[in-house]
Amino acid sequence: MPKWAGQTNPNTSNSNMMLSTTSSWGIRSSFQFLTVFLIVLVISVLYLAQNQDGSGPRSTSPPPEYPTTTTQIDGSRSRVAADDESGTSMEEQLQMMAIVPSPRCDVFSGKWVFDNKTYPLYKERECTFMSDQLACQKYGRQDLSYQFWRWQPHQCDLPRFVS
Repeated sequence: MPKWAGQTNPNTSNSNMMLSTTSSWGIRSSFQFLTVFLIVLVISVLYLAQNQDGSGPRSTSPPPEYPTTTTQIDGSRSRVAADDESGTSMEEQLQMMAIVPSPRCDVFSGKWVFDNKTYPLYKERECTFMSDQLACQKYGRQDLSYQFWRWQPHQCDLPRFVS
């Protein structure tokens, strides 16, 4: 009978410990490598997605097949397409652009104001295109004053929507 029978062999336990340490180190380094690889992959995909096709910065100039002229309106520059085939003259295009808010107008900064003269824009019971999910009056809502509120941006005078 060998002398280590019934006892644990110290050489065997050390080799098992080294084997488990080596195998866990291999798994740990593989996991770390995979994590770093995925992070680099995500960053490169996000970087290339900024340019959509990955070829470089986007061009801000219009396509060459659409001739444009630059016009001065109220101190701000704007581009108007020179389109003789559509039947709209340059003056009509300028008039349409005149109702566009000025660059200092921020439509996201403002307040809700009560307007019972020009609102509501439609009568709910007469609107046949109204979805049942939005038809509050149809399902018995008594307080209809919510229809008289409109958004008024600061430093802007938005024209009334006419359909």
